[in-house]
Amino acid sequence: ARLRHCPTDLHFAEELGSRIGALRDTNFGPIWDVKADIEMVGAADTNSTANTNLRLGPHTDLPTREVPPGFQFLHCIVNETAGGFSTMADGAAVVAELEANRPVVVLGDMNDSVTSVSSEILSGERPFKNYAWMRRHDAKRENDRYSDEENEIIQAKVRGVLLESAERMFVKRAQRDMVYTAAFNGVYESIDLILLSRHFQDGHKDQCGHLEYLKCFNDHLTDGSHPEAPYNKLASDHGQLVAHISLRD
Repeated sequence: ARLRHCPTDLHFAEELGSRIGALRDTNFGPIWDVKADIEMVGAADTNSTANTNLRLGPHTDLPTREVPPGFQFLHCIVNETAGGFSTMADGAAVVAELEANRPVVVLGDMNDSVTSVSSEILSGERPFKNYAWMRRHDAKRENDRYSDEENEIIQAKVRGVLLESAERMFVKRAQRDMVYTAAFNGVYESIDLILLSRHFQDGHKDQCGHLEYLKCFNDHLTDGSHPEAPYNKLASDHGQLVAHISLRD
């Protein structure tokens, strides 16, 4: 949600958040300031584009924490810099596009793997094996379960709005090294994702495109947890994925 014409009171975000629920403390504190300083672009004393006027694309904040953020409130007090535009993803709009049988591609820095809870919120939950085994949501009796026909309907509805990882689709048929877009503490994994709707999955009745190839530019990555590893502040600490997709008439 976006609120306009908010007061410039420094405590407004804290007061607004407290009306919705209890504020959770973090290592930054329950509330903290983010200030853009053009002199900090590429400087050694910042490791976050949040302190600069650089563009900040869609991403997920701190999903790898034991207790990830539920809601975050960002309050712009004053903007005196050029650039730094923010964009937001609309999950409901993605589902509406899928239900209208329109192809959907979602891509960005998710800061977590494709199997994480935060990524699954975007891509959709995998359907249960057989809903006919499950008790109905509107059950009147203990043994009220979904029918086989209802199971097929539910399965189709759930699968119809699922998004598939382009990396997973590519790796299934490729004989090459695994892709990774981040390296830290000896762990190499992909936390930047390209998610494709059913319209790009081979053999699907709604297919209108084909994933030809997936490139991952990660030669610049080093394991930043080791002091001897070179760390270039002017280079991204993420690898870049490029999907080659051919479209059909």
